[in-house]
Amino acid sequence: MPPQNHPHGQYDFIMGAGQTTKKPHVTLPEPNSQGQRIMIFAGIIVIVFIFFFALMAIIGRGGEDKALYVKISQEQAEIVRIASLASNEASAGQSVKNVAINTQSTLSSDQQALVATLSKKGVKLKGKDLKSVPNKSTDKRLADATAAANFDSTMLSVLDEQLTDYRTTIEQTYDKTRSKSIKETLTQAYNHSEFLQKQLAATKP
Repeated sequence: MPPQNHPHGQYDFIMGAGQTTKKPHVTLPEPNSQGQRIMIFAGIIVIVFIFFFALMAIIGRGGEDKALYVKISQEQAEIVRIASLASNEASAGQSVKNVAINTQSTLSSDQQALVATLSKKGVKLKGKDLKSVPNKSTDKRLADATAAANFDSTMLSVLDEQLTDYRTTIEQTYDKTRSKSIKETLTQAYNHSEFLQKQLAATKP
């Protein structure tokens, strides 16, 4: 007896008995819908902002060695201190006093500019960082020069030596920083010290 052919799907209702169709609990935006595009755009904006501020933090603060700037600041303060000895010395000639006063003013201004620039980069200089570390041998040298009546020539030599060391410190620090604004401030300070040394060389004791 040949097999009976039943129409396809005749008993499907029996096989599917007891089975229920599961419905999604969350309704998601349809692909390419306006809501989906807004969510994606907002996510991209958040990621971009996070990346931007992280990058600014790295560029602004990373890699700056505070000790280098403390050294420059203290050298500036020491040169100002030494120059003040000339401006207050009764036996000093007027030309020496003039260059000493100019040195004080210039180095004080450069120190303030350095502090301001570093502050914007997250490097804070304050207190002892801004004060000189007096060199007793320098003070004795100047005291002996006063007693020997050759204060002017000695003062000019001392200031020139101090400025030479100061310029070397600036050069070393310049090579180690990656900040454009700090490099500009250091370049200005370097040029000022170079000009002061020319003034010292042109000053007759």
